Amino acid sequence: MAYARIGILLLVIACLAAGCSSPGPAGEPPAPTTVPPETTAVTTAPPETTPVETTAVPTALPIRGDVTRVSFSFNSTGDLHRVTLDVPALDRGGGRDCPLTSWHAGDEERLAAYYTGIFTDPAGDALYDPLLSQLQRYKRMDGLNDDEYLELLVHFVQGIPYDPDAPSCPRTPAGVVLDGKGDCDEKSLLLLGLLYREGYDSAILLFPARQHATAGIRIASFNQPSFRIFGEGSRRYVYIETTRPSFIGLYPDEFATEDPVVIPSGKGNLTYRAVNDVMHIVSTQKRMEERMNWLATTGNGMVPEINLLVDRLSEGAYDTQEEFDADYSRYNELVTRYNGYYADFTKIREVYRFILEHQDDRRGVSGRIENSKVENLL
Repeated sequence: MAYARIGILLLVIACLAAGCSSPGPAGEPPAPTTVPPETTAVTTAPPETTPVETTAVPTALPIRGDVTRVSFSFNSTGDLHRVTLDVPALDRGGGRDCPLTSWHAGDEERLAAYYTGIFTDPAGDALYDPLLSQLQRYKRMDGLNDDEYLELLVHFVQGIPYDPDAPSCPRTPAGVVLDGKGDCDEKSLLLLGLLYREGYDSAILLFPARQHATAGIRIASFNQPSFRIFGEGSRRYVYIETTRPSFIGLYPDEFATEDPVVIPSGKGNLTYRAVNDVMHIVSTQKRMEERMNWLATTGNGMVPEINLLVDRLSEGAYDTQEEFDADYSRYNELVTRYNGYYADFTKIREVYRFILEHQDDRRGVSGRIENSKVENLL
């Protein structure tokens, strides 16, 4: 005996797609209303593949013949900060003869001396003194410890726009500030000058094969970080990305295997002690990526059977009540499990996006991970 067609109210099952190719929100999925005919497995990418948009807005206004007023806004630890400087006419660099124009293997010491001479030059104090005065004011006002103040210095430099057309010989730190932009080498030299004057145990990480230099900071940790460290023995340094917001210790993929020349260049002994916190964030993010992919793949694998059951139940062509009840029970079981996967995925994705969008707020990201209890879903 055939049963009449039965209308079925379908539960919402939204597509499990994260849209993580961009660090910004891709829009929340609509409330589930139907079982999609097919879904696409989520793919995720580490934050270093796509720069996070910065709020830095430099302006330069000449106010006298020998002085230029510049202003920068940047995010750090969840707050917007602003620095305004009257910069005297200082050497901008960029046009001088330098080893980079005739570099060859074996020139590492000459390159290191050249870079060090730029950011340790006492003439640069005319820039660094008023700049550090304002940054130190934020340290006092916000009650920052040495790790958080280090991050503030890094975030200031990261917020300066990247210049893909920088000269082959780097501008001085004053040139970067006056022009309101710089490439990786130039911005790293500005940061190294800040760290040098604030007593941090920093280093130049020189990658000769790429004619690239960046800043490193010595870490204080007995644990082996989940990312690369540079140097030997007790003097271990981690990479500082200066071109865009990124947690201290993370680096572009192209530097994952290449060994740099490490030149300690700081005159202090302050180290970065929050590296364990960064390690936990990076580890949690990786587990989140793995879990989201599992949820998407598993959920997608259930869709064909769900759709088959939808068709059979909609047609209502059953010979016995038992056959109908079996399909109806199986349908409810699959939809309940699928929607559970979707709920978990949504919670994980929300925190995952927060991590990608707040690379300049280690403390805030750690708090979000803890308060969200997202690790219980991993």
